[in-house]
Amino acid sequence: MFQSAKFIFCLMLFALMQTKVLAQENNETPPDLIFNRVLSGGFIAHTRGLGFGFELGKFRGVERVNTWGLEIVSMKHAKEVHSVNPFYDNARSYIFGKTHSMFAIRPNFGFVKIITPKIRQGGVQLAWSFNIGASLAVTKPVYLEIGGPGVPYEYIEVSKYDPQIHNFENIYGKASGLLGFDELKMQPGGFCSLSMQFEYANSHDRIKGLEVGMALDGFLNRVEIMAPDYVDANNRLYLNLFLQVYFGSKKYIR
Repeated sequence: MFQSAKFIFCLMLFALMQTKVLAQENNETPPDLIFNRVLSGGFIAHTRGLGFGFELGKFRGVERVNTWGLEIVSMKHAKEVHSVNPFYDNARSYIFGKTHSMFAIRPNFGFVKIITPKIRQGGVQLAWSFNIGASLAVTKPVYLEIGGPGVPYEYIEVSKYDPQIHNFENIYGKASGLLGFDELKMQPGGFCSLSMQFEYANSHDRIKGLEVGMALDGFLNRVEIMAPDYVDANNRLYLNLFLQVYFGSKKYIR
């Protein structure tokens, strides 16, 4: 994990150094286009899950964009391992010891600092971005299909996972992920991220790019994802590397 974080940091530092050199060598004049609003959205893949986000930006000069955004991402425990019922081949896999699914809701604000603008069509705009805001952990209990009273099962019922009574012999498989939404629990916390953006849309009023960086979610208390009997501890801090593919547009609004 830390080796990957070191690699991402070195990549961002190298891109920053290279883009400053390119900016000094490039004497072309940017096109006579004026935009003051940016709207974008994208899909996020990070080291502990998936998600999506939306962002609204307002230009403050030609090199800075103030942003307001919202992200929703799933969050997994590092010790999650898929298991299958050893007696029934057609049973759904499940994660032994996982008591809750977790999502993080991240309302945030920040800024984008443009390092090298996209001067010509087909070029690449490089920028770095910083965001900070709240992070609300939302957890939902896991439901499983439980068989009994012994193998072969005489019946299969759906039950909330209880690690004290459910084990490899009586867990048939994972139940529907739609169960448990009436039992949501929330844990407040904070969020920040630092990233590099590579924007390469073919027209100046469109946005299409990749964003790579690091994100940190922190919560007041440990968020239970795994049963305490099966892990040393659930986490309070979640440090992740992420990649986002995003799309959008630039506009002029009076």
